Amino acid sequence: MIEYRSVQEHLHSPDLGNYCAYGIYAYQVEPSSSKNILAIHDVFLNAADAISFVHRCNQLELSPVSLYDVIQDTLGI
Repeated sequence: MIEYRSVQEHLHSPDLGNYCAYGIYAYQVEPSSSKNILAIHDVFLNAADAISFVHRCNQLELSPVSLYDVIQDTLGI
């Protein structure tokens, strides 16, 4: 089973300085362990948006293959 999680990241940009963002991580979950299989960093600036996004991904059982496209569609890029 795939489980998506939002992860708070502390980042630095020469233009912006220090800032906090939220990445989206995909985990392969087995009965006795879980393994990070995909991480997309610096996706959301708002925790509530990130949590809502991963909730939808988990609810719809999104394939990790589609994650980049769904993020782009969600952000309108």
